Amino acid sequence: MSFSHHPDIAVVRESACVLYEPDSGQIRHIHFTHVLEGGHNPTDAEAESMAHASLDRRRKPHAHLQTLHVEADSISPSRRYRVDVVGKTLVEESQA
Repeated sequence: MSFSHHPDIAVVRESACVLYEPDSGQIRHIHFTHVLEGGHNPTDAEAESMAHASLDRRRKPHAHLQTLHVEADSISPSRRYRVDVVGKTLVEESQA
């Protein structure tokens, strides 16, 4: 996923924390993290906590959701995805 920033500041890390239904793999929330040079680089646990906090603020149920951490560029905004619950991988859904 593309992220716009000042050209003189390097991007250190771009990742995504995917929260999904454990039985179906249906994605309920994706939390993107973009770390710029000099910024805090959160651990996977911190990113997961931020993703859950986002759903908590919206009063969405989330305690039961499972987590998958992926690189941000593995997700295209124009595509649909689910999580393969057995292989713990992101899978692009075919367009119907």
